[in-house]
Amino acid sequence: MILHYIKIAYCTILRYKLQNAISVAGLSVGLLCFSLCLYCSRFMLSIDSCFRHHKRIADIQLYLDNKPFSGTPASFAEVLKSMQYPEIEDLCRTVYASERPFNVWLQEEKSLPYTFQTMEVDTSYYHIFTPDILFGSWQQAANSANSAVITETTARKVFKNASEAIGKQLELSKRLFTSPESTPETGGIYYTIRAVIKDLPTNTSMHLMRNIDLLTLNDSEGLFTFKGDENMTGCCTYALLQQGKSPAELDRHFIEKKQTFPLFKENANVRSLQIGHDETIRKAANGISWLTGTIGLLILLTGLLDFFYFMIGQFMSRTHEYSIRKVNGSSSFQLFVQLFTQSFLLIALTAVLTGCLLEQIGSGLQIDLFKIHLTFDSSLLLLQTGEYILLILLACMAVCLLTVLRIRRISIQKGIRGGELRAGKHYLRNTMLGIQFFICWLFVSLTFALYLQTQTTTKAIFNTLSMQEKESIFSFSLDYSFMKTEEKLDIVNRIRQQAGVKDVLLADEPYTEEPSHTGFYKDIDNKDSGMEVQLLRISPNFFTFMQIPLQSGRTFSNKGEILADETFMQKHPDIQFGTSLYNYADAYSLCGVASSFFPDIYNGNIGTVFLPADLDKEIGHCYIKTYPGQEKQIREHIYTVLREVLPSSVQPYVRTFKEDINEKQALESKLKGIILFFTIVCLIITLLGVYSAITLDTEHRQKEVAVRKVNGASSMAIIRLFALFYIKLLLFSALPALALVILILHFWKQMYIVFFEQGFFYWGSIFFTILLLTTCTVIFRIRKAANQNPAEVIKTE
Repeated sequence: MILHYIKIAYCTILRYKLQNAISVAGLSVGLLCFSLCLYCSRFMLSIDSCFRHHKRIADIQLYLDNKPFSGTPASFAEVLKSMQYPEIEDLCRTVYASERPFNVWLQEEKSLPYTFQTMEVDTSYYHIFTPDILFGSWQQAANSANSAVITETTARKVFKNASEAIGKQLELSKRLFTSPESTPETGGIYYTIRAVIKDLPTNTSMHLMRNIDLLTLNDSEGLFTFKGDENMTGCCTYALLQQGKSPAELDRHFIEKKQTFPLFKENANVRSLQIGHDETIRKAANGISWLTGTIGLLILLTGLLDFFYFMIGQFMSRTHEYSIRKVNGSSSFQLFVQLFTQSFLLIALTAVLTGCLLEQIGSGLQIDLFKIHLTFDSSLLLLQTGEYILLILLACMAVCLLTVLRIRRISIQKGIRGGELRAGKHYLRNTMLGIQFFICWLFVSLTFALYLQTQTTTKAIFNTLSMQEKESIFSFSLDYSFMKTEEKLDIVNRIRQQAGVKDVLLADEPYTEEPSHTGFYKDIDNKDSGMEVQLLRISPNFFTFMQIPLQSGRTFSNKGEILADETFMQKHPDIQFGTSLYNYADAYSLCGVASSFFPDIYNGNIGTVFLPADLDKEIGHCYIKTYPGQEKQIREHIYTVLREVLPSSVQPYVRTFKEDINEKQALESKLKGIILFFTIVCLIITLLGVYSAITLDTEHRQKEVAVRKVNGASSMAIIRLFALFYIKLLLFSALPALALVILILHFWKQMYIVFFEQGFFYWGSIFFTILLLTTCTVIFRIRKAANQNPAEVIKTE
């Protein structure tokens, strides 16, 4: 009997093979996008659940004025341990992850420079967070000074075979700010790799979405042994609780004892919450999860509407067949099995196609966005997609059941005559198409907005340079701790001598980095005279290179002078030339005012103060301005020079200044490509759905079309007969969609100093794009029906 049902389902699928192919392809692509988006959502919502004891791990925080303070001092865990709370089984400290430069000794006389994302931990880390040891011994690392524990991927990248990492030496190549005074500027402190562990999950609150390369224990250069400011935070403190105890119980105990810790001459309250429940992290995780989940759901909904509309329409169009089967004794259960078999075959085809797409796209897929680094686990992605396919199969089962119940309500006489409530069926079809158009309006509008905002942002940042000038400036890093300043200058001089180089600008760090905010005081003894400013450390030729004119005064001639921009002077009109401003204990005299510009468009423009950079001590970046037409040759020359002087472990990059800006403005420049991909998918699925719907319409009404043509109707009149309805449906769906877009843009605009103009060009482009694509699809399909020979159609009928 099952073979009989499969045969009927197979024949039915072949009868409508084009429409079935469209619905299966649309659902497969929609499911692919949904799986990728939901992978991100589920990943963010499972923060810290990767730890074996995560329900027993408490994040111990300090609160000042009923607000959580960022981090805890290194000494806090030791003080808390001396309190001997009965709920606490063990305590652990971790330091915020940061990059550290090392010389890795691969052989006795050979080393290569590497920069590792490093996190200092104490010996209790293993007991609480239970990392998987692949090679070596944690116990040996815990009992040795300056021990290093390296992650598997990093060990393979550096040593090829992870087991070879054990016993290798890492030489710190730059003094850390927490290092003792005895440590030289060039580092020289050795660490020994004692163990190799599996890669640490990135969905953890202590280093959210950042890959860790190295853990250090008993670190002589780290924060745990730092003898500086006792109020300085930078650690996270975690407690492993006894079996049966919860972070909420420990928190109540802290409150009852009124437990405090001295911080900034105040008594900070000690509080406990479950790891991963920090409000700031939760807001960020929920925001990303909500965004990716919504995008994925909209794409999946577009594919599902096509699939279910055609499946329901196909089921209901066979009412005549079902009624005859009912006369011959077929039960409702047999009808249900027949319909479900057909649905199962289509879902099976969808699953196979989706699996193939995931194998091609999902394997090794990585996302680098908003300082988020996410690598997709292909096996987990396939498993999650399998779960979604099962849910869709259950939905198909529900549709089949509702179809059977609906058919049972139709009398046999009415079913045989073919009276299947066409109006209801068209109402369902029209609603589904309207929802698809609604989703298309959203995606197309946001895509246009992202591209226009990217262009606006790129123009606004360092607006004294034109777009062409930004593309003719090359940028590359010189932030290599293994190089002396003289060696860096030698590289710059070799590049400067190349024909086509117009000017060179050095910097201690990239100018496209978010400007640091600091406080200046008009009166060092009056803290109320403070003001917040954006601070840029610049080289002497910064203003001429960036074409920023001086409005008055002069550039600084010594390290005790500063310049300010017009925005700063407008906000502080009482400051005059020669006025002394204080940055902590250092005094600076104002010597000039530069024209205002935008180094950053995300933050409010509070005014910029310029200080001379100490390039004799540190050169971290270089900009090369070229003459027009020489860009390609200069880029190749820069790469050639860098490859000659840099070791094989360091991969140089050369970008234009425009690319630098786009790299830092990830919300527009990177997100626009992702949203564009989803928009194209959504448009294709919707247009295929329109094509499929028109195909069914023309097939059902082909006799009517033939009679109209016999009576003298032109092809254009036939096209208008069908096309007008779809154009109306498109325009009606635009009203709620564009109202929602206006609301989104209103809130989005609050993030920026400058925002693109939402005028006729923006809205007109959106309308023209969707209207043109829909009109072409409709006309293409209807024209084929309109050009059929009416005699052949009537003969077939």
